[in-house]
Amino acid sequence: VTCSRPPEDIPHATPLDNPSEHPNITAGTVVRYQCDRTYNGTPTATCGTDGLYIKQGRCRKECGPPPSIPHGSPNFDNTVISTGWFEGMGARFSCDPGYEGGATALCNRDGNYTVEGYCRIASSVETSKLWKNIHGLTAAIGLENGVLLAGLGFCLWRKRTSVVIAPAPESSCNEMVAGLSSSLASSHAGAAQPGS
Repeated sequence: VTCSRPPEDIPHATPLDNPSEHPNITAGTVVRYQCDRTYNGTPTATCGTDGLYIKQGRCRKECGPPPSIPHGSPNFDNTVISTGWFEGMGARFSCDPGYEGGATALCNRDGNYTVEGYCRIASSVETSKLWKNIHGLTAAIGLENGVLLAGLGFCLWRKRTSVVIAPAPESSCNEMVAGLSSSLASSHAGAAQPGS
């Protein structure tokens, strides 16, 4: 039993032997193929006892290394990818410390990667930053208002008593009272507005 010329319909591959040099291929003969540039694989066509070829394997597109993912580190076995990255292969990404989530980059038939997922700032880090900002703002407002209240108390004490510690114009106490009033009004107005 013989087979005709080796099949030419294996995508991105050509037979290693010139088919015209071997017009009659006997049953059991394996024809090996070479993949086109930027493809990898070892497809074969074996002449069957019925005179038809049995095709196995295929050529897969090369992708190059996976893309970088912001705040992520790839996890893969170097021995598996020692020959390169090809369609169907993928890399999983673990998020860096302080980030959560995860991503996967998958090599496609066109030689490009599809990336699914991402790494975002961990909710615990966001909450911590928010609390630090709130406490810092509260401390700043509290200190500013405390200084104004202390000054106001001193002015009121000076008015009630006849003690003169240092000659100070009456206008400085009035300015302090006005400053305290506007500061308190603006901090209350800001706290009452949503999103402030």
